[in-house]
Order: sequence, then structure tokens, then C-alpha cells
Amino acid sequence: MNRFFELQDEISSRSRKTRITPKPAAKTYGRPFSEKKQPRGIRNNNPGNIRISKANDWLGKVPAEKNTDGSFEQFTDYKYGVRALIMLLRNYIKDKRDTITRIFDAFAPATENNTKAYIKFVANRLSIGENDVIKPTREIMKALVQAIAKMENGVEAVTDAQFDEGFNELPQNIKDELDPPQAKSFWESEVNQPSYYMSEIDDGWSREY
Repeated sequence: MNRFFELQDEISSRSRKTRITPKPAAKTYGRPFSEKKQPRGIRNNNPGNIRISKANDWLGKVPAEKNTDGSFEQFTDYKYGVRALIMLLRNYIKDKRDTITRIFDAFAPATENNTKAYIKFVANRLSIGENDVIKPTREIMKALVQAIAKMENGVEAVTDAQFDEGFNELPQNIKDELDPPQAKSFWESEVNQPSYYMSEIDDGWSREY
């Protein structure tokens, strides 16, 4: 019986010695992620894999001296990477790169990508022609951003909620441009306006303030 307890103690002692302490989760800019390798764009909070450029002082951009990638921008939070991609696409379209072909000839040049395959993928995903003219709207931006993020990372990398977070960081004038306030209904436009009533004095219309 004593030997039984001795064996139990030996087993318990060996188990304690071989126990592995889990390593802390690695971190990317702005949010933690597990040690399992993630796509570069997700690690950098840059789902569009926008290249580093001194000309673009993006909101939330990690300064060049702290950028650990060396080729692609890194952002302090995922929403800023999404915001930058929206801004870039909006600027392309405003600059007459207003078809899928024209956008991706610039965004994904043949020197670095299979541009034809990229164009075909995005056009099919948006269910439009490769040379159809598109207008910059919130819904078009979301479709383009999500298609690019999938193509760049190999997985769905921008959810609707993540797009909304990035969109909300845009300057108000650009938000209004891409998503114009809905026109007021007759009731909304009239309810706070001066009303009219029939005057008992002159039997005509008078304005009530």
C-alpha cells in the first residue's frame, strides 16, 4: 500500500516537471492575435496591403522609423487600414480611374501582380463589367474594399462592421459625399417650417411665425 502512494507521488512529480507554460499571445498593431501565422495585411492592420509612401500621411499610420515591415504600411488599428483603403479607392475614382480595369491597373500593377486575374476576380465579385464606369458611393466602396481584402489576404478580411468602423473615421465631407444624407420627406421638411393659416381679417393667406 505504501508503494502505491510512492508511485502516485512519482507520477505527480514528473507531471509537474514536464508541464509547459503557454507563451503569451503575440500582438499586432492595435490588436492581439495568436501565434498562428496570419496574412501579412492582417498582421499590419493594412488589409489592402497599401505600400509605404512618404506622400501619404494616413491617419493612424505607424511612423516609418517604427514600421517593422519595410514594404507595406502598418497602422495602429485595423479601422485606420480600412479607412486608408477607402480613401485611396475614392481618390482613384475621382481621378478618372473609374472602372475596375483602370483602378487595378494602378492598384495592382502587372509588375507585382497578375493584374488580369485581379480585375476578373473583383468584377465578378461586384457583378459588373470590367470596363463599366462606377461612381464612388458607400456601397461601392464596401464591395471594393472587401474584394481587395479577400484577394490580398486569401481570406475574408474586412467584415461589414470593420468597414463601418473605417468609414466612420473619414472626414465628414467625404462621408457625406459617399453616403449623402437622405432627402427629407415632405413632412420632415415642413414640420419645422412656418405654417400658413387663413386670416379672418383679409380673407387671404398669412404666414405664422
